[in-house]
Amino acid sequence: MRVGMLTPSISRLAGGPQNSVRELSRALSSLGVEVVIFTGRDQFTDRDIGSWAGLEVVPVYSYGPQSWRMLIGLS
Repeated sequence: MRVGMLTPSISRLAGGPQNSVRELSRALSSLGVEVVIFTGRDQFTDRDIGSWAGLEVVPVYSYGPQSWRMLIGLS
């Protein structure tokens, strides 16, 4: 089974939701589910992506204010 997670940010800018997405993704992965996380790129994405080790993360460029962003290149 394949699951795609969509989250506005995986970095510290997201606050707490990124922790929930990361742990849920790890739990699903441990059950044999192939998980891909699609996320917007921000100024901390490259620094914080290490905490997502073992998971496939696809950062794409985003546009707009932090509270409402469009993910550019997500198709």
